[in-house]
Amino acid sequence: MNKSESISNLAAALANFQAEVQNPKNTSINTQFNSKYATLDEVLNTVRPTLGKYGLSFIQSTGSIEDKILIRTLLFHESGEWLESDPLMLPGYQQHKDRGQKKFNAQGAGSAITYARRYSLSAILGISSENDDDGNEASNQNLDTDSSEHLITPNQLMLLKVRIAELESIGGDRETIINSLKGKVGDFSEFSQMSTDQAELSIGILGGWVKKKKQQREPAHV
Repeated sequence: MNKSESISNLAAALANFQAEVQNPKNTSINTQFNSKYATLDEVLNTVRPTLGKYGLSFIQSTGSIEDKILIRTLLFHESGEWLESDPLMLPGYQQHKDRGQKKFNAQGAGSAITYARRYSLSAILGISSENDDDGNEASNQNLDTDSSEHLITPNQLMLLKVRIAELESIGGDRETIINSLKGKVGDFSEFSQMSTDQAELSIGILGGWVKKKKQQREPAHV
């Protein structure tokens, strides 16, 4: 994750945004996987008013590498501070479920772009836009045999990095944060090797630390 030299103003604005914004309504249904999710339009309509209220905005860049779609989300604050997500890469092809054939086409690419934009934006803003994974077709994963299904998700990984950046921006030391986190959730060599349960617990712990740190910095009212 890339960021400007300082993100103190952005972190404060993002904390205010997260305290106020509601998760978008999961009104769309993925019939194949029997799950509900919010469309990209629903996510955009939900977050834009509150983003603007706190001087936040974003852009999303779209690219491709061979047959893969690449999405980056860049979050701005009116102070000039910024935070860029790690690239989210998904296959841009559709796979025939019976014959296993893969074909890169506009429909597959469009589906991957829409899903990746929604997923990446939700992750960097710290909101939820789905009940279950509705991106199985875009990622072409086999839920029965995917050996990594219990590893940290891209959404969790991005949110972890945002939380740590928030703590660093208000005076936290990265090494101390990570060592303290290991003491709470168990040892890990890299965030990418965390389990989903470890990641979920870590996100909650870091959020609590951010809140406590901010309260300590607030001036006492006489």
